[in-house]
Amino acid sequence: MDIQRPEFARRRRIRFVVISAVLLLICSGLAYALYHMKPAAMEADRSALLIDTVHRGSFVREVRGVGTLVPLKILVVAANVEGRVTNRYVLPGTPLEVGTLMYDLANPKIEQDLFEAESGLKGAEADLVNLRATLDGQLLAQQSVTAQVRSDYEQAAVQCEANTQLATQGLIDKITVRKSAVAVEQLQRRLDLETKRIESTRQTATAQIAAQQARLEQLRGLVGLRKQQLADLHVRSGLHGVLQSVDVEIGTYVTAGTVLARVSDPHDLKAQIRIPETQAKDITFNQQAVIDTRNGTLPGHVTRIDPGVKDGSVTIDVALDAPLPSGARPDLSVDGVIRLENVNDVLYTGRVAEAQPGATISLFKLEPGGTAADRVQVRLGRISVNEVELAAGLREGDQIILSDTSAYRDAQRIRIR
Repeated sequence: MDIQRPEFARRRRIRFVVISAVLLLICSGLAYALYHMKPAAMEADRSALLIDTVHRGSFVREVRGVGTLVPLKILVVAANVEGRVTNRYVLPGTPLEVGTLMYDLANPKIEQDLFEAESGLKGAEADLVNLRATLDGQLLAQQSVTAQVRSDYEQAAVQCEANTQLATQGLIDKITVRKSAVAVEQLQRRLDLETKRIESTRQTATAQIAAQQARLEQLRGLVGLRKQQLADLHVRSGLHGVLQSVDVEIGTYVTAGTVLARVSDPHDLKAQIRIPETQAKDITFNQQAVIDTRNGTLPGHVTRIDPGVKDGSVTIDVALDAPLPSGARPDLSVDGVIRLENVNDVLYTGRVAEAQPGATISLFKLEPGGTAADRVQVRLGRISVNEVELAAGLREGDQIILSDTSAYRDAQRIRIR
């Protein structure tokens, strides 16, 4: 028969409790270690990283944009008359002098109008000659009548004087003398009237001739206009420069005012730079700028700021303060840097990829020794072309990675080999 041994069961329970407690402690320790263990660091090649040091000091705040060289003055060559383009003598890039023939237009109506105007002028000239002859005849006729009246008056005056002398001698009666005096008075009044008629005839003739001459001058002006319109069928350059663009083709019918071409002076250029709207708010007139033509750099200054925004950028005009290098021409692509201000006594480093003013971004800061880097949060300040102000998150002397680290976006730590 079996004999119960209670001490064996007790020892087994104690052993189970001890082993369970040890295992629980081991599992808890492993869990705690795993929880506080840093994730495995990703590796990065030092030669592929752009590393810079945080400095304290001053830098020049600048903004950069791209653009082109454009002429300061562009002459628009327009048609002064309507017509069909029959010939084109120049192409874009052709050097032009004042008077260079550019286009021929055809318009038969202008030739017909010139013929009619010249015919009207010749008719008016003949009418003026005829009018002068007619008025001269009328004046001569009036002068003849006046001369006859003057002769009659003088004869009547002599007869009246003779009758008066005869009456004093009692040879004729007083009635005859009175009749002679009345005849003299009548002829005197008639002579005055005819003399006034001569003056009136002269004034009338002068007014009629002036009216005819005014009509003649009007017709001469019309003939001159028609001749100018005929000459305008041959379109010529009015500026010394280079043909920039041609806006019509042969065979096109154009109306007066239609733009045919554009002419510019290739030696008188300015730069038009497009600056992102977020960076253009601090640009003011006369700020200094540097234009890179890829064949040299030119100093300049801001002369115009476009009030509107197009495609997310603001157009800035920069006047050039130095002669253009060889090869510079309209529409040449250039880079422009505009100097905004001097930023003094701040923490700064090189330009961080995709940096925006006032933004908070994450960067990798190198540990002492430079074998690893941890992700830190950094608040940026003012932005320049090559530098950026550090408002918070870093100290002077810290080393950070400036290059694009999007490949490590999920890593909090990287190891640098």
